[in-house]
Amino acid sequence: MLDHRRVDFRGVAGPVLVVALSLSYQAQAATISFTDQAAFLAQVQAPSFESFESHLVGVPTSSVSAAGFTMTSASIQIRNSPQAGSFATEGQQFARWDSTNDRELVFAFDDPISAFGVTITDPVDNPSATLSLTTNVGDSFPSFLANLPDGQDRFFGIVNEDATLDTVTFISNFPDGMGFDEVYFVVVPEPTSLTLTVVALLPLGWRRRAG
Repeated sequence: MLDHRRVDFRGVAGPVLVVALSLSYQAQAATISFTDQAAFLAQVQAPSFESFESHLVGVPTSSVSAAGFTMTSASIQIRNSPQAGSFATEGQQFARWDSTNDRELVFAFDDPISAFGVTITDPVDNPSATLSLTTNVGDSFPSFLANLPDGQDRFFGIVNEDATLDTVTFISNFPDGMGFDEVYFVVVPEPTSLTLTVVALLPLGWRRRAG
């Protein structure tokens, strides 16, 4: 026989409804990709931003740290002048990745994020080249760039409303060099005291009626 007892959330119904609606929205949301920078910025509103202007220009290295994230691969270099088709799209400096010895470039974030975007210059300018993107939560955008003319720039961004991201990985199938500039990301805020209080009250409302 089905149990038709109704849980009484009187006293906490308002906050519980807010949380329930939020969880329902999250469950139905999906990862969205953007190739238009303006549309991405309109969606995420006020992301953090890094254009490598404060970084020292130097020899290739395996790791470049910025406020909030670290880029890792076998060969990354901060440049202040164009090189082989790659260039800065904001200010004068940019990070250049050479995928000859390492086909993966990893962005690792200090805190969980919900959105990421970057402008890439001179990517996949070989007829055989493609560039893919994956995240630590299983997002996958295979070959989202392929066979572009020399010296082109492309924006690519994602917003994940299902889960928070710790890493974003670019994968090149071909030895190539390309620039990265205007890195956008949105850090997921810590839960507020009100949210924590509402979540704590959920079991209380259930026990009150069930008892």
